[in-house]
Amino acid sequence: MRKTVTAVGISCVLLFVMLFASFTNAFHANAISNSEITSAAVTIIVRNEGNYGSVNANDNGACSIGALQWHATRALNLLQKIAANPTNASNILGSSLYNEVVSSSSWSYRTLSSGESSAVSALLTTAEGTSIQDSLASSDVSGYIASGQQLGISNAGVLVFYAEVYNRGCAIAARVARNAANSAGSYSAITLSGIYQAAVADSGNSSGYFTARLTNAYNYINSLGWGDASASGDAGSTQETPSTSDFSESYAGTYTVTASSLNMRSGPATSCSKVTTIPNGTTVTVTSGNGAWAA
Repeated sequence: MRKTVTAVGISCVLLFVMLFASFTNAFHANAISNSEITSAAVTIIVRNEGNYGSVNANDNGACSIGALQWHATRALNLLQKIAANPTNASNILGSSLYNEVVSSSSWSYRTLSSGESSAVSALLTTAEGTSIQDSLASSDVSGYIASGQQLGISNAGVLVFYAEVYNRGCAIAARVARNAANSAGSYSAITLSGIYQAAVADSGNSSGYFTARLTNAYNYINSLGWGDASASGDAGSTQETPSTSDFSESYAGTYTVTASSLNMRSGPATSCSKVTTIPNGTTVTVTSGNGAWAA
C-alpha cells in the first residue's frame, strides 16, 4: 500500500545496508493522511461545539448554529445551502424567515428569537441539513489544516489542535501558533504540549470554559497516539543513536517524499552526518521502524 509522507525537513540515515528515516515531529504522525487529520479535528470541534441541531441565538451579538457552530454570516450561508435543497424548507422556517434566509447577504448582527431558533434547529436536523453540515465541516476544517501546514506545521497532533483553536477564530489560531513557534524555535518544531501551553496562556483564553475545551482537545489527541511521545527527528534537537532491536515491521510500506528533500544520514540520529538527499516525489520503501526512525 502506498502512503504519502508529508513531513517538512524529513531526515533519513544509512546504517550498514539499511535506510532509517526520521520524520520531523513524528514518523507516524506525518504518515497520517490529511483526511484522517481533518476527521480527528472535526470530531474534537463537534464535541466542544454541540450537535447538528445546536442553536445559540445570541453568541456575542450574532447567532451560531449547527455542529461547528457556524457564526453570523457563516450561519446564514449554511442555512442557504440547506434551504436550497429540501422542498419543505419554507414550511419549516416559516415564510418570513425563509424569505430572509434566501435573500440576505449578511447576518453579521442577526440574533434569533426563541421561535426562530426552534425552526432553524428543525431545518438543521433534516436529512439535507445533516448531510450538508458534514460536507461543510469537512471542507472548512480541511481549510484550517491547510492554513497550519502553510505556516510550516507538519505534526498531525499539532495540526488537529491548531484546527480546534482556528474554529474560534483565525487570528487567535495565528497568534497561538506564532507564540508556540517562538518558544519552539520554528513552526515545524512545535509540539502538542507546546501549542497547548501557548493556547492556555493566550490573551483570548478568557475563561475556564475555553481552558476546559483546550484540555479536552489535548487529551483526545494524546489518546490517538499523536502527542509528544511520538515527536522526534530533525526539529533542532540532538538525540542519541537508538538501538534497532526495537524496530517493528508495522511501519512497513511504500512512501512518497512530499517534503522539499529527504536527508540521508550516516546513522539513526540528527547528530549523524548527512550523506545525501532524496528529492521530492521519490518513492522509498520502509521495511521496519520504531516510531521515530524507519528502515
